[in-house]
Amino acid sequence: MSIALFREPCLYARMPIPAETKTVQGPPAILPRWANQQDGWCCTIAADVLKSRVTPAQTDIDRYLKMLLGEKKLSADTFEPVPKIEEKQFDKSPLETVRLDAIKLGDGVNAIKAGTEMDFASGVTVIFGENGSGKSGFVRVLKRSAGVRTAEDILHNVRTGNKATPTATFTVTTGSAVQTVKWNNEFGMTPLNRINVFDARGASFHIEDDLTYVYTPGELTLFPLVQNAIERVRTALEGAIVARTPTANTLVTSFERTCSIYSTIETLSAASDLDEIRAYATLPEGIDASIDALTQEVDALKSPHMQNDLKRARDRSGVVKAIKVALGTLQAFDFKVHTTKVRACNSAALRRDEAGSKAFAGLDIPGVLSSEWRQFIQAGEEYLRKNLPQTYPTPSDACVYCQQPLAASAMALIKKYREFSNSEITVQLDAAERELQEYVQPVLGLNAKHLQQQLADEISGTTDVLASLTPVLHKAEELITNAAMRFVADWKDKDAAIVSALVIVRAEETRLSDLTASLQTSLNERQSLLKTKQSELTEFKAKRIVNALLPQIEKRIGDAKWIAKAGIIKNNLTNVLRSLTEAAKEASEELLNKDFAKRFEEESIRLRAPNVTLNFPGRQGQVTRRKLVASYKPSQVLSEGEQKALALADFLTEVTSVPASSPVVFDDPITSMDYRRIHEVCDRIIALSEDRQIIVFTHNIWFAAELLEKAEKKSWKYYDIRMEGSEVGVVTAGTHPRVDGAKQIIGRINQLIAGAEKQTGEVKAALVEKAYEHLRGLCEVIVEQEMFKGVVQRYAPNVMMTKLSQIKLDGFKETIAAIIPIFDKCCRYIASHSQPIETQGIRPTLDELKADFAAVQEAREPHL
Repeated sequence: MSIALFREPCLYARMPIPAETKTVQGPPAILPRWANQQDGWCCTIAADVLKSRVTPAQTDIDRYLKMLLGEKKLSADTFEPVPKIEEKQFDKSPLETVRLDAIKLGDGVNAIKAGTEMDFASGVTVIFGENGSGKSGFVRVLKRSAGVRTAEDILHNVRTGNKATPTATFTVTTGSAVQTVKWNNEFGMTPLNRINVFDARGASFHIEDDLTYVYTPGELTLFPLVQNAIERVRTALEGAIVARTPTANTLVTSFERTCSIYSTIETLSAASDLDEIRAYATLPEGIDASIDALTQEVDALKSPHMQNDLKRARDRSGVVKAIKVALGTLQAFDFKVHTTKVRACNSAALRRDEAGSKAFAGLDIPGVLSSEWRQFIQAGEEYLRKNLPQTYPTPSDACVYCQQPLAASAMALIKKYREFSNSEITVQLDAAERELQEYVQPVLGLNAKHLQQQLADEISGTTDVLASLTPVLHKAEELITNAAMRFVADWKDKDAAIVSALVIVRAEETRLSDLTASLQTSLNERQSLLKTKQSELTEFKAKRIVNALLPQIEKRIGDAKWIAKAGIIKNNLTNVLRSLTEAAKEASEELLNKDFAKRFEEESIRLRAPNVTLNFPGRQGQVTRRKLVASYKPSQVLSEGEQKALALADFLTEVTSVPASSPVVFDDPITSMDYRRIHEVCDRIIALSEDRQIIVFTHNIWFAAELLEKAEKKSWKYYDIRMEGSEVGVVTAGTHPRVDGAKQIIGRINQLIAGAEKQTGEVKAALVEKAYEHLRGLCEVIVEQEMFKGVVQRYAPNVMMTKLSQIKLDGFKETIAAIIPIFDKCCRYIASHSQPIETQGIRPTLDELKADFAAVQEAREPHL
């Protein structure tokens, strides 16, 4: 059974096999059994993958699609039955061992100097450095080159303008072969992708995410290949569907909407009745001659001659009716009555003028008794009637126009105006004028000139029966003019002339009515025939077009039917893929999940990780794992330390699942853990180093020291990474973690003293107290490194007997006597130590600090 490695989550689960196992029987032959239950083309895919164990080429996908189309009768190709696959199990072969021998960084890796390198032990390599020393640069290069889940972009030195691409050179041993790997910021490279990395980012992945496995053994590696091939066939089928999908239906533009076949052509689809269309496309004999004849008939029936005659008759009828109405009005006009009313108005007007002359005699009134004056007086009277009492004006009234007081003469004049307007003579004149106006109004409403013009236009240039009406209309114009000017008019033979004219008009009206009716009947008949002939012509033309376009119509309908069937088959592939996923889950459950759960439980016990429920939800052919505490995510319930232990247990289960040794990198794996669990993590890492190369980056000096103490002495290395000035990532090989020397501590105390001298109050006191913390550390370093010469060190696993002879005994008691009181004082002043109640209010002074500092330095002199 072959084993394939993946770094990013693949389509299927990747599950552990015990590392000590060399050759075991694989999972049940589930893939062949599944394939034998599918269509022939699908079974062929599985058979090819089982044989080649590689992703099918594009030529293979084309062949599978061709088989599918033939099997589903979507092509004319003959489909040959596919033989069943032998349902046998598979063996697996272990991977080769991978060991990372060295790394040399190039340009573009944070602020680390190009050329910085590091060799790795075959067992345990510990790299210790404080925050910001450059450890993360190495870790990020390892993560990205390995292509792990938590790989991140690597920045250049942001404090310079050099934006070089990150590079590095690796020396790697695979099996027994040593090779050099040039890395240029690639994500995942063989064999570097065998490196496993655990860091803070990875911890959250192992806690929160639904993770796939880091590798897939045996037959399970073939499931994603089969799924990929089926999905590619589905994509190819979708492409074939798109290729055969008709474009916009331009055929319909060749037809008139009124033809009976229009809606059928407009909605061509898989449901269209092709036999009905073919029947419509059958051409009757002599169709071209029929189309020509119908075209002529339609053109003739469309002639506007009859519409023009009908319009002409209706226009003339309108003129005749207007003249008839005018003649009726003139016939009703009586000259005698008109003369009597005119004379009555003139007589009344004369009497009014005479009365007015008497009333306003001697008054110098401009335009008195003129028409404008009368209009002015009458308008004023109408205003007074509407807005003021009948008694106006009185001595208390003001002028309604200017609102000034009225003099006696003004009041008298206004009263004369009102008496003149309301006198009996004026009332009689108004009545006579109204009667005259009402009598002549019908005649004044006639437009004789317009009637004359209409008549002239009608009889222009022809001998017309209406020509005899011209003199009558001229006399009518004279009558209207005299009536408007209140002249006494006379038309001696008016009645006889109008009667004769009415006889002519009525006869012409009757004739035009009959003519209009006859023309309308003929026009309706022609329009009906035109509609029928146009419909026949449209259908004949449509038949001829359908006959010409029939091959295109048949292809369009055939494509639509093919697409409909192909769409059903494409949708059914979802069920095929779903069944493949279920088969993959079945195989994964048998070999992967059960074994992983057992291993995970063992790792959790070793690390005292909390109990969680391990679920294996599957999706799209994948097998994933998920952790829950009851129904909650671990991050919602557990502490940071518990989460870290749980994530580490999951990571170690993955690592030990691979049946071949490969490098395991830890980046500060004990962050947030208590010290008891740190011991257990250290023990687990050392145990893991028996089978795998271990590389640990840490800033915890105690953890680094314990790892080195427990590691196999012949197969470990230690490096110290630090920052020197502006240079980051300075790597130094060593035998144990470096601790601060007296020189560094003295420098820090001097800085604090200098700062305190510039301050006052609480700031100064705080700096002095902080200096006592470092002074306490200086006492310890003097004892450990200078008095005892490092024979016994806190973080060293052994006693340096070779340095015992370097101890200077002279002045030993004096130094102890000087340092111990100051050390006790330091313990009282620092926050991490308690002091007696009676001394709690005592705070150190700067002068006291200087004195104690000088005393300690003097005490160390004999031992330098």
